[in-house]
Amino acid sequence: DKYCLAGGIPSSLLIGGTPEKVRQHTEELINNLKGNGSFIVSSEFNGMGDAKVENVKAMTETVRKLGNY
Repeated sequence: DKYCLAGGIPSSLLIGGTPEKVRQHTEELINNLKGNGSFIVSSEFNGMGDAKVENVKAMTETVRKLGNY
């Protein structure tokens, strides 16, 4: 059986964290869950209205840097 996991970035981190903490968390997720292409990094909520722009940017940049495996 194949499956795909999505998520991993808590909304509390995007709302109240720092860009560095977001980068660290995102990098840790990718490094721990990569393997056979069955992980999609995303926040735990669809609306990012309360998230800090710099934190969403940090998450996106980290995924672009490390997300091809």
